[in-house]
Amino acid sequence: AAVAALYAGPARPDEQAERARLEAEARAEIAALPLGWHAPERVASALPLSDPCLALAGTYERAIPRWEGRLAALGGDLAAFVAAAKEAAQAADPHVALAGISAAAR
Repeated sequence: AAVAALYAGPARPDEQAERARLEAEARAEIAALPLGWHAPERVASALPLSDPCLALAGTYERAIPRWEGRLAALGGDLAAFVAAAKEAAQAADPHVALAGISAAAR
């Protein structure tokens, strides 16, 4: 959402500085991940972060409550959640299918 807001209006004098701030924030979040097979700081610094990459983070973050609800509805059974995700991947709208809601309720 922050990247979309950055480019939503007319060009601003601080646009590049704000874009750099958003990228630095994303890299700090990546560096804080508990990656067992790579040094998180190296991954964070080497990862190319284009505007679409930064925007994707907001898309997935908005969906987290929906997935948490689905996991809770499955009694916290992660294996059942993964199985539901695999099944939902075959649906016309996987997000709706995984969330267990009808398209009309969306």
